[in-house]
Formats: sequence, C-alpha cells, structure tokens
Amino acid sequence: IQAEIERIYDNFISRVAEGRKMAKAEVDSIAQGRVWTGIDAKRIKLVDEFGGLDYAISVAAKRAKLSEYRITELPVVKDPFEKILESFGEKPAESLLKQYMGKGYDYYRKIDRLMHMQPYQARMPYELEIY
Repeated sequence: IQAEIERIYDNFISRVAEGRKMAKAEVDSIAQGRVWTGIDAKRIKLVDEFGGLDYAISVAAKRAKLSEYRITELPVVKDPFEKILESFGEKPAESLLKQYMGKGYDYYRKIDRLMHMQPYQARMPYELEIY
C-alpha cells in the first residue's frame, strides 16, 4: 500500500511540475502533503486565479477556442419526484433477491458494494447500520 501511495504522489507532483513549469524537486519541497490556502497557493504559484467551477470551465473553453460546448454532470441527479417514488418500494429484482437469499442478502449486498468501490480505500474495522 505504501509503495502505491508513493507512486500516486510521485505521479501527482510530476503532473503539477509539468503543468506549472516548475522543477519536480521544487514542487515536492512545497507539497509534502500540505494543504495551502488560496492566497498562499497563489503566492507560491500553485494557482493562477481564484474562481469556482463555472469560471474554470469558461476559462478552459476560451483557451480551447470553443464558442459552443456542453456540460454533462455526473452522476446524473435524479428528479426529486422520482426519488420519492423509489422510496415507497424496492426494485423488483432486489425484492426477489431478498426473498430468495433470506439473511444471506445482507452479505451479498456488502460484497456487491465492495466490488464496485475504488481500488484504494481507507476503511473502518467495523460497519455502521442505522435502522
């Protein structure tokens, strides 16, 4: 795990160095896992400007010389009405699985959730269930 963390960090500082036109050693000396305030990050040349996501998208579109573009937000947010309808009942497949597997369904659900998570995780040695 430590080797993978170091590989990811090395990849991160390499990309920052390339993007900011800085030496990798310089980026490493100011990074070291620290979190910088916006003002400090601008002072040490880690950011160019302040702004939110919409501003960043508009700047990227201008730099790419795009007059028209579209934004797709993921994951797709369900309509509030659809959420309410879903809360009244389970999906048919889920209901059948519960009936067929009985108590084993909880184990299936946990394993299925683990199978669809990102490969690197920080996990607690227990799982909370709220009823």
